[in-house]
Amino acid sequence: MELSLDESNRCQEVTTQLLTRTLNDCEKLGLETTCHGAHAHLDKKRWKKLQSQKDVTIYADRSATSAWLPIMRREEWKCPVAVTAVGRMECSLDDVLFSLMVPNSASQRLRSFLMDRRPERNCQLVPLVTPTPERPFEFLAISRFVNAQYSEWPLIFQTMKEMVVVIATGKINAMHGKRCGYELVQSISLNHASSMPRARVVQTRVFWEQSDGSIAIYTKLIVDAKHRIADSVTQLLMGRELLGFWKYVPRSLETKKLWWCVKNKKALIHTLRTFSVSYDNDESMICKLRPKTLPSKKAVARRQCEFCDTRLCHGSKCRVTCHLTMVLSSDTGFLEQTLVVCLRCAAFVRSRNSGAIARSLLDDLEQTSFRSALSYTKVVIRGKERTSVKSI
Repeated sequence: MELSLDESNRCQEVTTQLLTRTLNDCEKLGLETTCHGAHAHLDKKRWKKLQSQKDVTIYADRSATSAWLPIMRREEWKCPVAVTAVGRMECSLDDVLFSLMVPNSASQRLRSFLMDRRPERNCQLVPLVTPTPERPFEFLAISRFVNAQYSEWPLIFQTMKEMVVVIATGKINAMHGKRCGYELVQSISLNHASSMPRARVVQTRVFWEQSDGSIAIYTKLIVDAKHRIADSVTQLLMGRELLGFWKYVPRSLETKKLWWCVKNKKALIHTLRTFSVSYDNDESMICKLRPKTLPSKKAVARRQCEFCDTRLCHGSKCRVTCHLTMVLSSDTGFLEQTLVVCLRCAAFVRSRNSGAIARSLLDDLEQTSFRSALSYTKVVIRGKERTSVKSI
């Protein structure tokens, strides 16, 4: 997929317009001062609450034109339907942005996998603005793929459709001087012939830090509902899609941090030992269970921590054992590997700085897959039978 200079400039232009509109919406709603917990103090006459959970609430705007944005061409959009979510998350701004990074097609497919969606087919991704050490989360790209969700996301996507979207992430100073992060995804028309029908979507997310250390989240999703389905049904399915974001972020963080720690295991040994000092005197971290018989060498190897080689007792119920799942993505599929680690090493993995990892990965942006030097003995391939491999 090749872009002309005019098309590249247009991608940047519509991204700036959408970001400006999103920030203006947040300010008009007063979210920077009225967003507490998972609920915002919105006008009930205008906003209808659709779903609510501990950390997020989904709303529908009763205004007749709420789903229309200035950037949307009316000759392309037929019947847009919109939902809005306001919530919070216990993590840092860098954590959220790191979990959202999709620098290549493999990572884009990995994201769908982690969100329990069917991965995109024939995915092409062309970066327009790439991250730098000074701005490790600034990214702008155009992606073309075949949406393979069928009736799962949401019901309006009942047939295979092509999607061409502009993806943008980054940080800015906004919301009365607050440091904000953003993720923007919007359909765009290019002069590329295609025999497949195209689906259209706009999704905006803005994040900003709060005084209690958490981050507030505002997101709006708009899809073009061309089928005769009641808006209430479409909004319900769209709300489920937005709720999945609160599950995706921690799962993506664990996967990416674990993969990076495994890849850099040798270089991190000294840092791990320093980190472990605070745990050494904690008796609760030592398993009191002892096997009745001496285990074989192979059994001992299977019960060792992946990072520090600490011997762990048998079984998944050990109170000092943590099971982390690492997912590897490539153009040929996905591989899930459960790694057994002690609690202190699990805490070490989760404590790694997302910004530092993002900067260290800048040299890997040209890769088309995520791989590690681990030797796998049992691998689960999503959608296929279980298989065993010795190495990847």
